[in-house]
Amino acid sequence: MKRFMCSVISIVGSLVVSSAVATAQAPTLTKIDPTGRTDLTSKSVVVTLTGSGFTDGATIGFDPAGVLTASGWKQTGGVSATVTFTIADPNTTVPSVDVWVQTTNGPSAKLPFSTGVLTNICLEALQTGGCQL
Repeated sequence: MKRFMCSVISIVGSLVVSSAVATAQAPTLTKIDPTGRTDLTSKSVVVTLTGSGFTDGATIGFDPAGVLTASGWKQTGGVSATVTFTIADPNTTVPSVDVWVQTTNGPSAKLPFSTGVLTNICLEALQTGGCQL
């Protein structure tokens, strides 16, 4: 959280100085749509993020790191953004990743995003029908 100090000076026979502190808020992330990858034949999905405090220079964070990448960030009015999530490792077994938006004012809260990986079903069978169980 950043704090900004501003001073107001009024001169009417004497000098009066008053101060106010304004606090810049971290972004909020309230929705990811879709909430996960549903087309298992594609490594990428375009998502819409909804919240507030989005900026052009914002980045996306993932936990655990290294499972997804983000590209093509485009925010609109500070309250909506589109971005492409891509599976970084096609052999991942991580079923869900926490996502957040990071700006210079701090990180948003995290929301889950499903990678589409089902740990108890052979992913290859879903993609090609050729997996031996």
